[in-house]
Amino acid sequence: MKISHDETSSLRAPVIEVPAHRNILQYTAEHILNTSGDASPDFSDLSVLLPHSHASEQFNLALSRSLDSSTSAIIPPWSGTLKSWVKQFVDNEHPDHQIISEQSRQLLFIEALQLHPGLFKEENKWQVTQALLGLFDELSLNQQNLFASEEEWQLQLQQAYGIEHPHEHLLYESKLVHTLWHAWKKQLSENKLYDETGDYLSRLSNACTVIDEQQFFLVIGFSSYTKTEQSFIQNLVGRKQCSIIAVTDTIETTSSEHTVFSDFINETFSYRTGSIKSRALRYRNQPPEKSSTDMLFSTYLASNEEEQIRAIDYHVRLNTLEGKRIAIISEDRKLSRRLRALLERAGIQLQDNAGWSLATTQAASIIERWLQCIEEDFSAYPLL
Repeated sequence: MKISHDETSSLRAPVIEVPAHRNILQYTAEHILNTSGDASPDFSDLSVLLPHSHASEQFNLALSRSLDSSTSAIIPPWSGTLKSWVKQFVDNEHPDHQIISEQSRQLLFIEALQLHPGLFKEENKWQVTQALLGLFDELSLNQQNLFASEEEWQLQLQQAYGIEHPHEHLLYESKLVHTLWHAWKKQLSENKLYDETGDYLSRLSNACTVIDEQQFFLVIGFSSYTKTEQSFIQNLVGRKQCSIIAVTDTIETTSSEHTVFSDFINETFSYRTGSIKSRALRYRNQPPEKSSTDMLFSTYLASNEEEQIRAIDYHVRLNTLEGKRIAIISEDRKLSRRLRALLERAGIQLQDNAGWSLATTQAASIIERWLQCIEEDFSAYPLL
């Protein structure tokens, strides 16, 4: 039996706030099951839109963990990214158009560039192609009717840069982008082609026509969506067919749980109350109700990268001797590799979930040298 309208009415709040200390996927799973009111519910009319595809498996695990022991089985909701949902359930405006690969797209764009030889003379056409296609994708996903006219496009750029009067270089760049944009769209249209972004936007514009009244959406991570995607989601919210699940800006604490750490986190994520500088000053000037030892973390200002790595190495060893488990979070792969080498030298093994960059492998180094040989017409250095 599917969930009735009354049972899903509690899902239909425009925004469902999740406490900052809760796992948002687990909270969503529990919220879905708690509002079903059925021993064996059918969630086939519910879709959970996630910020990235990797979260789908985690959400399904959270859903299975939240099941009551008396529940024999459920039909789970669809879960995945908005792009995946659109590709699976919606057709684009021109089904007869072919969707081209990224490599084909770049070749076509270079053909479009060749129709305007005066725009780029000395520049590397491949680099220009990659940069402009990336720009076009970003603009397409975040603006609508952006290139309606050259004058409007120039005006938007002036406002974005805060320039009161037209500037020679800005006018040239705006004309260049406007010309190439229309040349590119004409190239696709004449050849009856869609690139991946164009296909996605076409499907997204048709999406509301395939959604029936029984379908409902839960959206996690609204801020990570582009403006075009947010517009689609807001349309669903307006139709009362979507709820946005968002983490609250602050940690709700009782008087006994109130600590320096909770104050710090609340000020850090209270985006609406001022700039980060003003919030930092406000936090610093607060009367000390609690001891600074309540803070669960500390900061270390290293003078260079090597000092930073050595400091991490020292603290990892220190905590390992005390029998503690350590997690290191870093987006710098170079730093991670250097730290791993130091720790393994000390007999401490790491479980590096980020893996190794392909560029650091021996095979990649050989390929890189061969490419360098070709670029430099087989000069002596890359050959050696």
